[in-house]
Amino acid sequence: MQTLTDPELINHTTLAWKPLPNEGVVLNGARLHLVFWDKKSWNPPVKPDITPSTIKDALGKIVEYVSDALKEYNINPITPDEQESYTGDWQGDLKIKDIVQAIEGLVKSPGPELPNATDGNRLYVVIMPPGIRPSDPKLAGVNGEHDSGGNPKVHYAWVTWSKFDDLTASLSHELIEACTNPEPPHGWTFAKEEICDVCHYAGQYKGIQVAAYAKPDGSVHVPPRAKLSAAAGDCA
Repeated sequence: MQTLTDPELINHTTLAWKPLPNEGVVLNGARLHLVFWDKKSWNPPVKPDITPSTIKDALGKIVEYVSDALKEYNINPITPDEQESYTGDWQGDLKIKDIVQAIEGLVKSPGPELPNATDGNRLYVVIMPPGIRPSDPKLAGVNGEHDSGGNPKVHYAWVTWSKFDDLTASLSHELIEACTNPEPPHGWTFAKEEICDVCHYAGQYKGIQVAAYAKPDGSVHVPPRAKLSAAAGDCA
């Protein structure tokens, strides 16, 4: 797409291509469960001003924004669980398979904070402590990713961050794509690019940073005060 910096122009940008036919794999009315990685890093938090509580407070606004995006694709809104989970203390090299195995463990032995753990419409979102990321070479420089896997199969996403704006932008990006394309590449894409990956922009929604997204008609929704943002673009 064309690179623009004027928000008035950005809000009227239209992609040069249309979405590929959707194969029907979406998360419709997903149940969202937050998982905070490495419990010792959050108690006390590495950054005292950013805690699980502040992240959950922002999540309400993110879910509102994401749900508006999902309406464009006739997908029902996300509903977050009231309580979150934590993984045990972590040491050593972190791989994607470790994230999947941790979620599998939660599903197989769920606590009271995780009702209906095996619901196929459940989306597990792992929040990394600041500066922690999987070391898989293909993910170098990537701030977040979503996919499905494991046994039983789970739908999951993870995000890493250094600033709070990075976290909220990446989280909105991954939530939108995890619901519109939960089992890549069998959901909504534009020329094989997911609907946030084609828009390297972020803007403000009720005071928090969120990612832009493409609509089914090829137009691009960018929140007010849009700007180029690596946090919004460098996700998978």
